[in-house]
Amino acid sequence: MSDSLVFYWDRNDDIHVIDPDVVQHYEGEISPLMMIAASIINAGYGGVVIDEKRLNNGRFLFAVNANLGTHEGQIFAGLQNSIGELPTAKDVLVAIETAYAESKDF
Repeated sequence: MSDSLVFYWDRNDDIHVIDPDVVQHYEGEISPLMMIAASIINAGYGGVVIDEKRLNNGRFLFAVNANLGTHEGQIFAGLQNSIGELPTAKDVLVAIETAYAESKDF
């Protein structure tokens, strides 16, 4: 256990208590899930956000939040819980565009 804990209040109004030593760190590379989140944000969708917190040990803790009231949030949350191989970011963006087109919210 580390000498510090992070209390993180997410955008869905849930509070998380995180031991930074338990969180997987990626040195010099970005996880595929983070790449998908960044692609969703860069495409202009507001239902996925990334917050960051610099820790005492100099590393950064990244917290990804999905607003389940949006299509992109629902799709991303499903990816967070999936066990298999992740789709490409391009495929995820197509799925989001399709979901909006089918719901006529686009």
